[in-house]
Amino acid sequence: MQAERGIRDPVGECRPRCPHCHHPQALDLDGTTKSTKTKNTRRVDLSARLCAALDGAQLAREAEALASGREANALVFPSVFGTPLDIDNVAKIFKRLLVRTGLPKFSLYSLRHSWASHALAAGAPITLVSHNLGHATPAITLSTYSHFLPADSHGFADRLEQWRVAVAPGVYSAR
Repeated sequence: MQAERGIRDPVGECRPRCPHCHHPQALDLDGTTKSTKTKNTRRVDLSARLCAALDGAQLAREAEALASGREANALVFPSVFGTPLDIDNVAKIFKRLLVRTGLPKFSLYSLRHSWASHALAAGAPITLVSHNLGHATPAITLSTYSHFLPADSHGFADRLEQWRVAVAPGVYSAR
């Protein structure tokens, strides 16, 4: 594995971005592969920090397996038995973590909406958010998350004029 920013595939290999590396199927939590609803591939960019953390966890599991004389598991997040995670067990663990940390109750699925909301509020393009969520079109994302897009138009006309002057100085100059 490489500890550099890249794309994670279903078995946890971290690779640099490559336009030829696609995974037409998603690995479901039960370990089976399934097509996405839109039948499109989905590649999700990971931060360098997350990629390094996942690499470290995988290396630790590989070292543990080597020390105990067993084969390393290729799953990124295996169960304690080395099998794919069960979604119900993941949800229970998530609920326990919320209680332990004092956070309010919310569903694991809410993290998807939280990511989309924060990404849009931070200025991510609607097309990027739509792609990462696996929506068929950006229109679906826009109809769901438009209230998170900046709506303050104060100063927009001046910014547009500054852009126009920079692109085409002298054209339509004020007299």
